[in-house]
Amino acid sequence: MANEATRALLHRRIAVAEEICAFASSLVVQANVALRERAIRLRNKDRLLVGLALKIDNAYRALIEDCKAERSEAMHHLRTMAECMIYFYAVAQDPSDGMERRVLAKAFHEEAKFFKDNPGETDPSEISEIEAVRARLLAGPPKVKPLPDLATLAKSLEGVTSWYSRVYRMACEPAHIGDVIEFIPQEDEAIGTGPAGDFALFGAKDALWYGSHIVLSIMRTVCESTDLGLQAPFDVLESRLGDGGGPVNSEPK
Repeated sequence: MANEATRALLHRRIAVAEEICAFASSLVVQANVALRERAIRLRNKDRLLVGLALKIDNAYRALIEDCKAERSEAMHHLRTMAECMIYFYAVAQDPSDGMERRVLAKAFHEEAKFFKDNPGETDPSEISEIEAVRARLLAGPPKVKPLPDLATLAKSLEGVTSWYSRVYRMACEPAHIGDVIEFIPQEDEAIGTGPAGDFALFGAKDALWYGSHIVLSIMRTVCESTDLGLQAPFDVLESRLGDGGGPVNSEPK
């Protein structure tokens, strides 16, 4: 009975999640219309924030599909969403362009590292150009340091620390080897493929709850920090998601 109740809750949340996606698409349409009518050009910082928000949106839609199949791999997408959310608020909370440049430099660093570790994937000249872009971003002016690790960054931000410890770290467990115990068959148990039973169901349920709140938080921030007249029923959608698997201490600002 408990599993059926959890399954019913999951599928109610899926319905709400699909409404959230529809409102996200609506906000994009509203934003494009407002930007065009007012002839507004986005700053580099704004374009980076949009890019992070769109990456979160894409991961959320993939998370929903995993939840429909009751796969705990939905947590993999939650990990992506939580990481991007931390970078989003790091950039949004910095009044200067320093954090914007540090986050972009981090992206170029990871790209260059991949190509260096995989010779033959691209020309050495392209790697040099990527590294040069990264160096220019950090050089400024003013000069800025490379980003610290994600945990340190999250601790420095208003309202984000608990999202790292509670959400990102939770999502890392199934994204790596932390949940392998759930896949090991018991003695005399038949071997089967597919989702890992109850664990997958509960993992999908929690991933969808936290992922939905990340998307709503980003959408709310965008609406409240611009004068484009963007609107969505955040409080209604949040209430319809119901209680989650565990609290986070504060809402990012």
